[in-house]
Amino acid sequence: ATPLSITLTDAAGNSNSAYTTLTESSAQTIDANTPAATTSATISGGTAKVGTVITVTIVASEQSLTCTSCTMNGVALASWTNSATNTYTATYTVVEGNTDRAAGATPLSITLTDAAGNSNSAFTTLTESSAQTIDANSPAATTSVTGTADSLGVGDTITLTIVASEQSLTCSACTMNSGTLTSFTNSATNTYTGVYTVVEGQTDRAAGASNFISIVLSDAAGNTNAAFVTLTESGGDITIDANTPVVNSATVSGGTAKVGTAITLTVVADAAGYTLSSGTLNGVAVTGFSDDGGGTYTMTYTVAEGNTDRAAGATPVSIVLTDGENTNSAHTTLVESSAQTIDANSPA
Repeated sequence: ATPLSITLTDAAGNSNSAYTTLTESSAQTIDANTPAATTSATISGGTAKVGTVITVTIVASEQSLTCTSCTMNGVALASWTNSATNTYTATYTVVEGNTDRAAGATPLSITLTDAAGNSNSAFTTLTESSAQTIDANSPAATTSVTGTADSLGVGDTITLTIVASEQSLTCSACTMNSGTLTSFTNSATNTYTGVYTVVEGQTDRAAGASNFISIVLSDAAGNTNAAFVTLTESGGDITIDANTPVVNSATVSGGTAKVGTAITLTVVADAAGYTLSSGTLNGVAVTGFSDDGGGTYTMTYTVAEGNTDRAAGATPVSIVLTDGENTNSAHTTLVESSAQTIDANSPA
C-alpha cells in the first residue's frame, strides 16, 4: 500500500511517464506517527506507606502500546496492562528508602511505544484525584531506651526515656516485662517517655536482664520500626519483683497451753527466702522466726500472764511475709492439728 512515483530525465531533457509500481521483496509497512502525548495519568490519592500499592491509570492516544520507560517517584512501574481501548494501568509499590513526597510533589514519567518502535516524549503530569502523600521511610531503630536505677515491687512505676530518629511518633507496641507502657509522651523533639507499672504475676527480673523491653514506634503514615529491645540501666541496677509472697497455711499442733507454754507456729509459703514483716498469735508478736527451707517457716508464741484466754478454734493469727519489695495481705487462718486452748490467767 506504499505509493511510489519515479520520473527520470536524460541529458536532452526528456522524461518518462512516472513509474508507480513498487516491488516489496517482503511485506513493507510504515508507521510514521509517534504515539501522541499521553492524555492523562491519574491516581486516587491518599497516604501511602511502605508496602502500599498505588495504581496509575493512563489514558493515551491509541491502544496496544507498551511501556518503554514508566516511573513514579523515580521507581519503575509494574503490572503494565492495556485495560480498555486506549486506557492503561500500572502500579507503583512504595519501598523502604524511596523518597517521601508531599501532596502534589510526586514525579511521574511515562514514555509509551507502538509496535514499530516509535515513542512519545515523556509525559510528566500526574493528576491526584485527592491529595497523594508518600511516606517511604519507617522510623529508624530507636536509638536508646533508658531507665534510672530502681528496685521495683508490685504497683511500683518506672519512667523510660526513649530516643528515636524523629519526633511526632506514636507507640504502636511498647512493652516492658510484658506490661504495656502507659502515658506515652513526645516530651521533646525526638525524645519520648513511657511508664511501666509492675503488675502481680509478671516475671521477676534481676539487674541487667535482657530482652524484656520491646519498643515499636509508628509514624503518621503507619510505618513502624523493627522492635527495639535493649534497655540501658542508668546510674545503677533496675530489678523487678513482681510476685508477692503467698502464705498457704499457719498451723499449731494443739493442746492446752498455760502461762509459760511456748507454742510453735509453722507457716508454709510458696517459696523460701522470705522474712517476717509482722506476725502475731493471740494478739502477741511471735518470736524466733526461722526459715527452715523449702517454703517452711517456724516461730514461737509464749503464753504470758494476762494474755487472752482462748477456746479451741478461737485463737487469732496474723502472718505477713516480705521478699524485700512485696508483702502479702495478712494470713489470718489458723489450722489446729488438734484443739488448741489457751489459759493465760492464773487463779487470783
